[in-house]
Amino acid sequence: RRVLFRSQRSFLRARLLRVITPGPARVDSPCPHAVPQPPALEAACGGCPLMALDRSAQLAAKQAWVTRALRMLPVQILPILDPAPALGYRLRARLVVRGGRLGFAGARSHRAADMQTCPVLVPALNRVLLGHGRVLARLLGEDGVLHGLIGMRGPDDAGRAMDAPAVHVAALLGQGGDLDALRAWLLDRIGAGEIAGASLGRPHRPAETLGLATVDLGPPLPGKQAGPGDEAGLGPLPAAAGGFAQACAAGHDLLPRLVAARVAAAGEGGRVLELYSGSGNLTRALWPISRQMLCVEGDAGASARADALLGAHAHVQRWAQPVDRALSTLIRAGETFDCIVLDPPREGARDAAALLPQLKPRRIVYVSCDVMTLARDLMTLHAAGLQPRTVQPIDLMPHTAEVECIAVCEPVG
Repeated sequence: RRVLFRSQRSFLRARLLRVITPGPARVDSPCPHAVPQPPALEAACGGCPLMALDRSAQLAAKQAWVTRALRMLPVQILPILDPAPALGYRLRARLVVRGGRLGFAGARSHRAADMQTCPVLVPALNRVLLGHGRVLARLLGEDGVLHGLIGMRGPDDAGRAMDAPAVHVAALLGQGGDLDALRAWLLDRIGAGEIAGASLGRPHRPAETLGLATVDLGPPLPGKQAGPGDEAGLGPLPAAAGGFAQACAAGHDLLPRLVAARVAAAGEGGRVLELYSGSGNLTRALWPISRQMLCVEGDAGASARADALLGAHAHVQRWAQPVDRALSTLIRAGETFDCIVLDPPREGARDAAALLPQLKPRRIVYVSCDVMTLARDLMTLHAAGLQPRTVQPIDLMPHTAEVECIAVCEPVG
């Protein structure tokens, strides 16, 4: 039974009251916080809304979402890929203090879920973020934010490789937070080896670095598959808890490989433009197959990490500036590119998509984490003569409503 509580022109929304007869795809959720528990009508945690569906039903639903969103375009939707394990896959998390609790947001609410463990987090993240949740809530203060990320330790000061998993955190104080006590707690955990490094900050103030500034997402964690085809690895990928990182290991291995394969199919040795290049996740796979490459990233921190990661390659340029400004400069100069790769944030690339045809690419490879903004931008490209050919959905975040897509566009004719 469901109770209707919102009606719009194009959809209705209801709350589940109780399950009378389970559907054939319904399963027992491995996390009680992911499904409504009496007397609540909403799940305590809104992070995994599909957890009561078996994996095949989740994948079918995501395939259908992509197909429906792109139904107005002449594009082939490929079968969805499922490279992530169902549990223990998440390498990063963001928690907020609400009502004195540190947790994930509840379903359709700002309440913090009161939970001691999360089955989709890598265990070491569970121990740090949720295992110390009550202490951290008090030290952070109301509306304080805690980011967590797990990777591998980089080389030590002597250049020796460190092959141990490492947790990095970024803490942002809220109202009533205790900066000195939180610093002391973080340093204590760093000394004990439970945390490798931390970023500690207050609103509108520069952050303070404690311990390691980054961890390495390049190699897989012990016991974790990096993704199909990982014969040699793509090299290191430094990242910090406060910046962007993919949610699972396949996002740092399989995703770059799939993108590089689509770029190579347009002809190896070409001139490649990578927009929203971030810290270099895709760049690691693209620069070896490019004759000349330009990477554009507007976030200064991500751009600096990419500089440190890639070093000096004569055929790779990096511009630390907003994408729209860079495109205007390139168009005025009459520049052209064989292939353009873009991986924009969730809001997509509305303004950039309208400019890309002026660079006369033979192929565009568009990586998206939001199929609705992807559909909008592909419509823009299609209207300008760049027809979407294929879209590859990938489920990098099981149990969530998220689906990654790689779209390929080419000139008509």
